[in-house]
Amino acid sequence: MSNQPNLSAKGQTTIDLLDTTAEQWGMTPYAAPTQEMRRVRVAVKCKHCSGHGLHYGGSFTDESGVVADKAYFYYANKEQYEADHDYTTYDSFCRTHFADYGITHAEGAYGRSPKCQTCSVSTRGYKGRGYTVEVQDVLCNIHRPAWPAETTFNSRYNGHDCELCGKNHIKSGTYAVIAQRADGSHEGMFVGNACVKKLGFKAFKTVEQVSVKNMESRQSNDGKLDLYERTYRTHEDLTVEEA
Repeated sequence: MSNQPNLSAKGQTTIDLLDTTAEQWGMTPYAAPTQEMRRVRVAVKCKHCSGHGLHYGGSFTDESGVVADKAYFYYANKEQYEADHDYTTYDSFCRTHFADYGITHAEGAYGRSPKCQTCSVSTRGYKGRGYTVEVQDVLCNIHRPAWPAETTFNSRYNGHDCELCGKNHIKSGTYAVIAQRADGSHEGMFVGNACVKKLGFKAFKTVEQVSVKNMESRQSNDGKLDLYERTYRTHEDLTVEEA
């Protein structure tokens, strides 16, 4: 389902120079996906807090000196970590570490934990996410555009990340769109997610966005990430995937 196109002036000029109208453009059909290993940016469990978003777990007694449960706290310096194991009271632990995170002794006594400094973000309140984003080899579903034979690619921005508006350095990926003129000829190009929406279509989920959702729902990324390959090769014998 699509909405009415809402192109920028640059985008409209590109469409006009290709002797097409905005209404003639649509999403290019993709061939049936294949599963291949690809090196992509994905969300992975934070190694420093084991996915909890916090550095401290367990509880301590008060200044009586009796140790209760063990504390699990990440230290950037291994020697400091070993030395800190000598602490035997809740009070000394709080004074030494909680103050670094703006946590008072009283707050610590009620179970408030220092947030992980590795995976914390300030978006919507400072908090540990429990994951970081790294480049890894992951099994992906590879989608290749099934361009009809003799499709031309004559955009004035051919070779730019977005061939509709000319923008480069797009991080959210580029996607194939195609127009069929009144005479039956086809024109194709790749556009960024912003221009996908300006053409009236729903934006694509990026590999990173899907992997974050998988991480938050504790699902594996293998075989669940869709990667849309950028290729101008035309195909005549590919099986087009069902919508």
